[in-house]
Amino acid sequence: MADKVYVNGFNIKAIKTQYGNLLKVGIKSEMLIAFLAKHTGDKGYCNIDILERKEPDQYGNTHYAILNEYKKEDNG
Repeated sequence: MADKVYVNGFNIKAIKTQYGNLLKVGIKSEMLIAFLAKHTGDKGYCNIDILERKEPDQYGNTHYAILNEYKKEDNG
């Protein structure tokens, strides 16, 4: 399995509210735009997976984002 490519410019925190759980996402625009410019595919998409951390980090982030590099194999 290839090494994870972490998405630059994302801060993600899970918050419990009276209405249920939600993810609060902070985006550093310049970093994310540069990441997207590098990793956007031929069809104009950049697939990103959100994963839960085992423990929150020092800033309280409970999730992180990685690049989904899955490529469907052509079996024809």
